[in-house]
Amino acid sequence: LEKRGFNITTAISGSDAKELIKNNKFDLILLDLLMPVIGGITLVDFIRNEQKSTVPIFIISACTEKAQIQEALDHGANEYLFKPINQEELISKLNNFLQVDMLQISESTQHEVVKEQDNKFKVFAIEDNHYDVLYIQHALEELDICFLHHCNPTSVIPRLLEEMPNVIILDIFLPEITGLQLLEKIKYNKQLCDIPVIVISVHTGTDIVKVAKEAGAVAYFTKPYQKEKLLTLINKIYSKKDIEFNFVKYI
Repeated sequence: LEKRGFNITTAISGSDAKELIKNNKFDLILLDLLMPVIGGITLVDFIRNEQKSTVPIFIISACTEKAQIQEALDHGANEYLFKPINQEELISKLNNFLQVDMLQISESTQHEVVKEQDNKFKVFAIEDNHYDVLYIQHALEELDICFLHHCNPTSVIPRLLEEMPNVIILDIFLPEITGLQLLEKIKYNKQLCDIPVIVISVHTGTDIVKVAKEAGAVAYFTKPYQKEKLLTLINKIYSKKDIEFNFVKYI
């Protein structure tokens, strides 16, 4: 992070972190869940309830259990990142929260970051449920990919055109418009229409699966889905980018 222009202060225990937080003002805090003396959740409570601070808090942990993730978010954490940390993802999220002016970073560093991301296989998730985003991200972490996420379907098309991902993972239940309506927009766009789209939903009805297939989806996953099957499909697309896929459903 220091190489990217961030000023970093570190603590070796939860108690040290608490003292630093009491006596300093930080723009963002990265917390491990498991720390000596005081744990991450307790520190989040201290920051939110005693310090009355709205500073962005990122939890970093190897724990992937849904209950643990939800607890951290419920207590006031803004993000939950899995170990080992994906460097590009961390930098992207930091920039989003801190609204870092990229002009402050050297031009050579900017070029390296952009080039590295552009050369990677991109998976773009359109999902408004924070836990589901984390689940997808965790399922794909063993692949050397660039994982991107957008929660607002009404503003996602320009972002898709900017990123031009290799795969889109699309939830059906989204705010304002449905995933199926968005799928039609994607397939109608000449620049996006050839990108494989994987639809995910809590619905198991054959009618909605049929609509997704007819709209151009390459696969339909019912929540909760097995991450191994999602990983296998993404890996298939990753390995053979130009292959034509038969529609598959995992219900």
